[in-house]
Parts: sequence; C-alpha cells; structure tokens
Amino acid sequence: MYAKPQMQERVPQERAAVCAEALEYGLDQLGSSPRLADLEMLRDRGRLHELLHAALEHMALGDQHRPEWQGNPWNWESLLDDGRTRVGVWTLFPSNPLPIHDEPGIGGLYIGLSGTVFQRRYQRSLATDLAEERAVTLRLVETRTISAGDWVDFGPDRNEIHCLAADHKPATLFQVLISPARPAVARHWFLPIRPYGADETEVHALPFRREPRGFA
Repeated sequence: MYAKPQMQERVPQERAAVCAEALEYGLDQLGSSPRLADLEMLRDRGRLHELLHAALEHMALGDQHRPEWQGNPWNWESLLDDGRTRVGVWTLFPSNPLPIHDEPGIGGLYIGLSGTVFQRRYQRSLATDLAEERAVTLRLVETRTISAGDWVDFGPDRNEIHCLAADHKPATLFQVLISPARPAVARHWFLPIRPYGADETEVHALPFRREPRGFA
C-alpha cells in the first residue's frame, strides 16, 4: 500500500501536520498485519508521534550536518531501539545511495521529511537459501518517489528487498521498523558483481551480512 499526501515546502507547523497524518496512515497499514497485532505501540501511538516531532525539530536545526558525521556515506540517528521497535532518521546524499538490502520478517515505514528519495524494490528470481559465496539475481519490480510528507510501508509477510537514493540534494527519512514477536531473520546486504545502472531491471549480486560503515 502506498499513499502520497501532497505537500510542498511549507511552514514547520504544516509540515508537522502532514507528516503526522502520514505516520497515522502508515501505522494503520502495519497494524493490519496479524503478526504485529500484539504490539502496544501500534495501538497507543503517542510515543511514535513524539519521536516524529523530535525528528522534525532535529532536521530543522540542521543537526544532520554535525562535523562528527562527515565522512560517512550516509547518516543514521537512532531515536528508539527496544528490541522490537526501531525508530530513527536517515540522512542520504545524492552520491551515496543506501545499498540493496532486505528486511526479512519485518514491518517497516518510511516518511519523507525533506528532499526526495527514490526507493527501488526488488524480488529474488529464486527462493533458495542465501549463501554468501553464491550470487543471486534480483529483479526490479517497482520504483517509488518519497518526498516530504510521502510515506511507504511494507509488511512482515513480504521479504522486502530495496535500496534508497537521494535525488539531487541531501534528503531525510523518518523510519520505523517493527519485528514480530518471534526473532527476525538476520538482514542481508547485496553486493552487485559489476557496476549497474539505477534503471536496470536485473542485478546479479552476492549477499552478505556484515553491516556497511555508517549503519547503526
């Protein structure tokens, strides 16, 4: 499910209202999954709205450009990690896309705070077990644009595989990741065997589990 509340550059109060509406829409989608129905935070959403407001204030102050973050290909600011719910803010730069990775068994939500991000979703051509020494083929199935106030979500019943790339200037995303009660499967990153264009419909890549630099 994908919705796109329209929003241009506006005063902070209007931006906060549109992003809060996007958060509600996205959490409704996540809460519809039976595997996440037991999570209290999806029923009492006050804490998530507080974190979204903190992320908007953080962005307005320009803290994403703090000197200690320079040198990382992208920036992650963690706001909450309680074992099942992980919330934070991504800052992405045009020359450094977040590589292709999966989110197995996890429900997720992205809300655009500033700039424009392209999300490219992939599917594996074969449902075989992943092994780091064996290449897999990923097929591009969808490209989404996430601008300020837009949101995208994915459920825990789908093995989400995607990458994220900022457009022509830095962009920020508010992220919520929620795990079902059972432990989630470890995430994989996918290293293309050769350089590939963003519009290619097929990518041959090697999976690995080591977290890239700059990822918390």
